[in-house]
Amino acid sequence: MHRKSSLRESLSFIKPKKKKPQQ
Repeated sequence: MHRKSSLRESLSFIKPKKKKPQQ
């Protein structure tokens, strides 16, 4: 169950303002 990961990805996805979220 990856909830934090999903939330972080979702935030990055729906709010792609920065240069990629450390990937």
